[in-house]
Amino acid sequence: MSLWDRFRRGLERTREALVGVVGAALGRRTVDAATVAVALERAGWLVAARSRHLLERNWLQLCLMGEVSARDLDGLADTLANPVHHSA
Repeated sequence: MSLWDRFRRGLERTREALVGVVGAALGRRTVDAATVAVALERAGWLVAARSRHLLERNWLQLCLMGEVSARDLDGLADTLANPVHHSA
């Protein structure tokens, strides 16, 4: 399952539950969570990925506050699909 697919599942659950934080376990064979976090921060998202707990697991947390439009989610998907490009 792709990184975006994992986030999409989390986003769908978040919208239903009205929760503001979505977590993603990126696994050991994918891109580094800290790299993804930098790309997301540069795109304007509030992200947690630097705690020892998250770094050891290669996890990140994305905070969804206020209105999140389809356009916002498209930008999020683009950043998640190409995090290295967006963090450079």
